[in-house]
Amino acid sequence: MINLQEVIDGIHEPLAEYIGIEKDRLLQGNYNHPEEKLKFPRIVYYFTLPQAMEPGHMISVQGDTESIEEGFDRDATYTHIERPTGTLSVSGYGEPVVSEIENMLLKGREWFKIPELGRNLLKYEYNVIVRRVENIQDRSVQMEWGFQARWGFDVICGFEDVVGVRLRTIEDVEFK
Repeated sequence: MINLQEVIDGIHEPLAEYIGIEKDRLLQGNYNHPEEKLKFPRIVYYFTLPQAMEPGHMISVQGDTESIEEGFDRDATYTHIERPTGTLSVSGYGEPVVSEIENMLLKGREWFKIPELGRNLLKYEYNVIVRRVENIQDRSVQMEWGFQARWGFDVICGFEDVVGVRLRTIEDVEFK
């Protein structure tokens, strides 16, 4: 099973440290944060769900292994592998003067692109492959109450989900 929350929790501290933002200003986007946490500048990050896999993209391998039951030599095993992709969206919120939040986002992009920083952490600690880091985009919006300055970038990630199933051995079946 792909545990996106484990990845989000695991990158929080090293990403905040590299960007140079207080940890309580780097927010996980899948929560309803209290208003006092929504100060500028802030960066919000979250995963969108992995893309649905097309039928036939699952790799299935049948095998056998030593039985866990007495009296049986082998148990049948099935290994099913999927490699979905997902998007980690990183958005910065700030005042209409952009330089501070843009600099933080530029450092955030570096963190995901450079192997010795976030790229290898994701790969070796969480089995997440950074496939592509998109450019920073203006995501600003005009709200009913006024203009909200936003910028952000996306990180396209690859996952590997492996599910192993062991079937108990049936020695004989009697039909009546």
